[in-house]
Amino acid sequence: MKKILVILIASGICLFNKSVWAQNCAESNAQEYIQNSDMKILFRNGGDMFWDGDIQAQYAVPYVYNSNNQAHSMFAAATWMGALDPGGQVLLSAQTYRARGNDYWAGPIDEATGMVYDCAGFDHIWKVQRWAIEQHIADYNDNGIIDGPVNPSILQWPGRNNPDFLAQMGFPLPANQDLAPFFDANNNGIYDPMGGDYPVFEDGNPNAIAEEILWSVFNDQGGLQTQSRGLALNVEVQQTAYLFSCSNDPLLNKTLFVKHKVINRNPLKLYDYYYGVWLDFDMGCGEDDYMGTIPSKNTIYSYNADNDDDNPCAVTGEAGYGTNPPVQAVTILNHDLAHSIYYVGTQGSDPVSQNVYYRLLTGKFMDGTPLTHGGNGYNSNDPNAIPANYAFPDNPNDAAGWSMYTENLWGFDQRTVGSIYKDSLLPGEIFTVDLAYSYHRDPDSNHVQNVNLMEQQIDLVQQYYDNNFSMACTQSVFCTSNCVYPGDANNNGVDNDFDILEMGLKYGGAAVARTQIGDHWMPHMPPTPITNAYVDANGDNIIDTLDLIANKENWQKTHSLYTGAVEGFNTVGTDLFFERYYSTSMPISLAADTIVPLRGYAVLDVNFGDAVQNITDLHGVTFRVNYDEAVLNLNLQATASSPVFGLGYTNLDNGWLDDDGAPVHARMTSEDGRIHYVGTRLNQVNYTGGGNLGRLIFRVDANAPVNAGTMSTQVCFEDFKAIRADGTTISIGAECATILYRDTNYTSIQKIERAAPAISIYPNPTNYQLNIDLGTEQNVSLQLFNVLGEMVQTIEDARGVVELKKGELAQGMYTIVAHFENGTRSTHKVLFN
Repeated sequence: MKKILVILIASGICLFNKSVWAQNCAESNAQEYIQNSDMKILFRNGGDMFWDGDIQAQYAVPYVYNSNNQAHSMFAAATWMGALDPGGQVLLSAQTYRARGNDYWAGPIDEATGMVYDCAGFDHIWKVQRWAIEQHIADYNDNGIIDGPVNPSILQWPGRNNPDFLAQMGFPLPANQDLAPFFDANNNGIYDPMGGDYPVFEDGNPNAIAEEILWSVFNDQGGLQTQSRGLALNVEVQQTAYLFSCSNDPLLNKTLFVKHKVINRNPLKLYDYYYGVWLDFDMGCGEDDYMGTIPSKNTIYSYNADNDDDNPCAVTGEAGYGTNPPVQAVTILNHDLAHSIYYVGTQGSDPVSQNVYYRLLTGKFMDGTPLTHGGNGYNSNDPNAIPANYAFPDNPNDAAGWSMYTENLWGFDQRTVGSIYKDSLLPGEIFTVDLAYSYHRDPDSNHVQNVNLMEQQIDLVQQYYDNNFSMACTQSVFCTSNCVYPGDANNNGVDNDFDILEMGLKYGGAAVARTQIGDHWMPHMPPTPITNAYVDANGDNIIDTLDLIANKENWQKTHSLYTGAVEGFNTVGTDLFFERYYSTSMPISLAADTIVPLRGYAVLDVNFGDAVQNITDLHGVTFRVNYDEAVLNLNLQATASSPVFGLGYTNLDNGWLDDDGAPVHARMTSEDGRIHYVGTRLNQVNYTGGGNLGRLIFRVDANAPVNAGTMSTQVCFEDFKAIRADGTTISIGAECATILYRDTNYTSIQKIERAAPAISIYPNPTNYQLNIDLGTEQNVSLQLFNVLGEMVQTIEDARGVVELKKGELAQGMYTIVAHFENGTRSTHKVLFN
């Protein structure tokens, strides 16, 4: 009877895994930096962190703005987990460099269904900064009401049942589920920003405010375990990263904290559970690193093999730390370190099966040989070898101790795994791991003396944590008026392409340098005098390419002055226009005919004026191109060397503004359903002419809605502006292009299943009133959102022709969402002038 029970339980696990494999989540692509004055570190949301997904380390400490010789103390880190199911089967989820695939996917696991909840929507890393939290708290404390602008990062925070989340992010949160941590100021049990609630790094703690906080969530249910090639544990990991900015505490200023809240979503109990942190240190030049363990302090660390970390690295060219190199440590703050081990980091050396990963988590080598004291720890032929739980646990300054330094184990380029053990993990149980990544360097101490410094300083890091960070931290005071936000050159609250026009007008000009130079998005104190302070985005006293880069780095970030008002114009005209391009070189099935088949291509050349209709005295122009992403996919995969069937590739860089040899800055940025373009001359001399800006290649989606023999969609210019060298605006207009498409297999009996009914909105744009013609639809719910994602008006049970007056609404772009009785909805952009 017992054997039968075991088989049923094990089979249940397999079935459970097979059911979630069908979810087929895409690989997580979300990336976000966390930063203070001494660190700039990249996070990802697929179980790995600190690298860019290509070949570059992104753990810069100490961070030097605009350095071409930036050293990094880590290359990558990742989360490993392993356990046994009730039948003794190994369950394993791990990540390294994604070369073999993924074990983790974005998103929480819905408590109600046990399935991954919106892995596409949750492929995002939420970020909030101290200055935004402090502004929010001050607004609430002055009269108990939030009556000023709220930073979008506060509104978008995925705290429990956040009522603003859907409007801000475009998808709902799972109901009644604890996600990102927050302080519940009004004590109503939900994250309510307008009630004074704000993000924190420790749930419910009003003082858990850091310089920057990142939050994301990933799981191991979203697909096949292609990295470990095993079975998933069915866990959710909520990741919170935070750092402080303390001018009086260099140690804390160079320490990163990471909290992993692991939730067992498996309906079965897990046994012999291990949480592991996988580390590829690469201290500057990674060719001469050693690793060590301090078991009593639950710490793994890396240091240089000699006292000169090559700069640059002889083989890879990476920046090194030079003489007296530092030590990088990783400390488990709230659990005991059970094991530490390493494996040699040659190409293809990663583990190849779930059992091999699990062996490393349990402190064994990949072939199952136990770690033993002495030499390189792999003493398989020595019957008298002493078992060890930790690799190289002695201080390298101890000549009689066991360390890589005393053993002279050069050239391993090792990967290190440290693990925590828990005998079991119950269904629904939460297991929280707090980690500190700390950097230690006395410039007057050599490489092994800095190990001594590290041993002393990690005690202080532990004290910070144990004392709930109640330390005397001298933090910078943020600007409160006339503040400079790097990239917002026109100081209207948003960093976007319109700011590039301002930078072009002042390019090469001078300003007074700021106290804090850099592109970090925060309210910087303006210099005196303030002339050109906003255009000098990085504050180094000259308007140049670095300021254009700062605008790109902070693109679409906002601050308290942002109202959402449209900056450009939406006038009908012929200055900006599309011209269809047809090609006979394409396969017949994809031929760019007047009517495009599903999966076929529609090619639009973008023109601004022409040889006959010149644009006079032009210095810069910016515009958006709007299209329906449910119908058209912008082709961004093709390149100059690999065009689409001779059509070329999507690019708006023909640069006719520089026909006379003038320096020009041009940029195209794409997002779902919208393309942004800006081009400006950099010599403050006007240009007269016109021509082709480039080409947009769209492919009609295979699943584009079809309910007639021929369908149509529009591609339109919007929010455009052209200026002269004196800053005055040129009056221009634009037109739309209509693209017809069809399903070659369409018959009259085909229908769009649960398609949203067509409605008509006119006039659009309007100065006074919109008319929304719902046709024969009944009981329609209409919602009006501003550009901040805030719902400003709602109409229930609508039918016929609905009149929507502008009233007190601000000028600008809005979105109407119509919800129909058949359960579908449609979205429409409208403009109030």
